[in-house]
Amino acid sequence: MTNPIRQMQLQFDPLHDRLLFRLNTLDKSEYRLWFTRRYCKILWQALVQIIETQYIPPHSDPQTKSSLFSFQHEHAVSQTDFGTSYQEDSVKHPLGIEPILVSRVTLKNSTDGNSILCLHPETGAGIEIKLDPKMLHSLLKLLSEAVKSSDWELNFTLSEEQIPNSSTLN
Repeated sequence: MTNPIRQMQLQFDPLHDRLLFRLNTLDKSEYRLWFTRRYCKILWQALVQIIETQYIPPHSDPQTKSSLFSFQHEHAVSQTDFGTSYQEDSVKHPLGIEPILVSRVTLKNSTDGNSILCLHPETGAGIEIKLDPKMLHSLLKLLSEAVKSSDWELNFTLSEEQIPNSSTLN
């Protein structure tokens, strides 16, 4: 994906028992992807891993780690507009109108030090999203909120009381 992201939306669809991820760009393209429960767990672990390895200095004190994570998260999401409704004016659908089912979540490094999140189906094209800190924390918040409306019993908590830990997820 080469065009700048304009908006992202992540919502639980009870009929399909999946999360629908919609992303539109400034050139009015929209990408639609399905996330299953299993891939939400993988995605959460990947996003938390990026924060733990790239944005939080290694500390032996879990409280310090938790506080740094919480501070970074609150700062990043405070700069993001979550109040504007998702714009339904997309005219292009490069992956098709029907959402693709994500079956591969991978990370790679970009030349500027950020990570690139790769979301692909079993076969065919997917999307790759550059994750600067603001985008990373915004995606974490969207994922956390969307999972709350499912009945998947996943605890994607972003509070200081329970620091995310990529190695101890349910």
